[in-house]
Amino acid sequence: PREFTPEPVELGALIEAVVALISEDAAQRQVEVDTDIARVPMIKGQEGQLRQVTVNLVLNALEAAGDGGRVRVSLAGSGGPLEGAGGAPGPGGSRGGGQGWPKQ
Repeated sequence: PREFTPEPVELGALIEAVVALISEDAAQRQVEVDTDIARVPMIKGQEGQLRQVTVNLVLNALEAAGDGGRVRVSLAGSGGPLEGAGGAPGPGGSRGGGQGWPKQ
């Protein structure tokens, strides 16, 4: 296993790149992908791993939406901890009905 070496990552740009990457797959499935990416502060992480997780989440959403469906990818900041939409913040699956993580 590689050692974790955090580096600055612009999460909004990473998400936009992933959406561009899967756009052909979405078009083939006739799935509309909407984005709402807010400018948020850079985070520290491993860009490659964050990209892979994001690709997996978006591909899973495309599959779940089905042909002719719709997927919304969003990123919002609240001035506090980073918020992400459609995630599972802890054991037991997603909370908040798929509308994002509930504010604590």
